[in-house]
Amino acid sequence: MIPINKTIIRTYLLILALPFTQCTKDSTGLISGEQETDLGRKVDSLITCFSEQFPVLDTAAYHNAYAYIDTMLSEILQSGELQRKNTHDYQIRIIDRDIIHTFAAPGGYIYFYTGLINRLDNGAQFAGIMAHQIAHIDRRHITGNLETIYHIDPLLSVIWYNNSDVLAGITGYLTGESGTPAFSSQQEYEADEFAVKYLADTDYEPRGILYFYIKLDQISESVSNLPFLNIHADPGNRLELIERVWEDLDSPEGDLFSSEYNSFKLLLAGD
Repeated sequence: MIPINKTIIRTYLLILALPFTQCTKDSTGLISGEQETDLGRKVDSLITCFSEQFPVLDTAAYHNAYAYIDTMLSEILQSGELQRKNTHDYQIRIIDRDIIHTFAAPGGYIYFYTGLINRLDNGAQFAGIMAHQIAHIDRRHITGNLETIYHIDPLLSVIWYNNSDVLAGITGYLTGESGTPAFSSQQEYEADEFAVKYLADTDYEPRGILYFYIKLDQISESVSNLPFLNIHADPGNRLELIERVWEDLDSPEGDLFSSEYNSFKLLLAGD
């Protein structure tokens, strides 16, 4: 287990915002897929250890809920649109806090807050968000941005030597604690595009991510601070762009899976 200094963690999760404005540079591919996985594993270890801020639901205690998610994940990962299908072992974590948020880490780690899960209406919305996060990982948006911000030596210091200072800063950036966008508008557009393409290869409604954004607009009318929007920039005309991608695929139809998703939410209330 990585040694944890909670004072350092709290400090670094709230600072280091200035360098994050450089995130629009293309990925340089400095670290390998294996190192990317190792980096994500270090971030995940920090998140799961810092349980006061990130109370991750136990997979054994919530076995059926995680089984629902894993089934959805497996279906999305079968898409022929993934560039690096076999590079990472994707894993989902559920964080039990009433926050409308989701984020991802290198190496295939994706985190969903129960506050977001409980406010969605159907499985297609949830699958759309999951596919969007997979795209950020698969297209190397996350890792490429970290390479631009931190450069190779600091990243390798985390991977090889458990550099807690840099690790805490990376975690603050990925979780949105720094308060600055994690992705450029172009990266957001690409993640939306491939979210549609991934779901087009499943039984889910391919425009699930579009329905999620419509739902998010509704939620924003009563909730002033949405962490998801803090790190995911709006590329502009987002809904129209998603519709265009869907039409270019010949407008494939899919299911919303509303009843199945409601059963999933009940599992989280008491598995």
